[in-house]
Amino acid sequence: MFDDAMDTILFDFAALLETRVGHDVWTTEDSVRYTLFAAMLRNMVEAHEVIQEFPHRLLGGEKRVDTWMPDFHGKDVAVEFKYDPDSRSGATLNETQRAGAVFEDLRRLQLLSDDAVCYFVYVTMKGMDRHFHNRHRELYGLVQGESFEIRRSYFADKPRTFMGKVDGVFEATVTCVVNQRFLDHNLRVYNIAKA
Repeated sequence: MFDDAMDTILFDFAALLETRVGHDVWTTEDSVRYTLFAAMLRNMVEAHEVIQEFPHRLLGGEKRVDTWMPDFHGKDVAVEFKYDPDSRSGATLNETQRAGAVFEDLRRLQLLSDDAVCYFVYVTMKGMDRHFHNRHRELYGLVQGESFEIRRSYFADKPRTFMGKVDGVFEATVTCVVNQRFLDHNLRVYNIAKA
């Protein structure tokens, strides 16, 4: 029941995001998050069942889970979001640091994966799409249903600018739930669990 309900929400989210991008609507990370929230509402989740910016005890300090659903079909759900658009001003972006920030979100989710089903929603445009294809293909190239195990050794040869964004090496199993391209955007939704 849980898997079917969550898959329905995620595929509806992908369709809503594709419509948004197709209408060339200004989009931010919050826009992506609220598009998922809209998909939840359309698929029988009540607004009071979703918590934004949840201060989960395992993260400590001021760190929060972007979206938290306690007791969704008997399971807690954690969702982190990252939106990496191309620079609107034409300025060069530090793609290595941005990739490190993605892996930090994956690290945080694997910390929560004993307590919750964890998802990472990643939307890119051309710059980060190219970077991930060139530098992290084993993760980014996953198609729906495929998995990749991140091992501690994965971080051995990563640049300092990348590792400066990751709070520590970790191990996780990442399974692709959605891999979709529309116009100049690329959507990945991954399920994250401890390896």
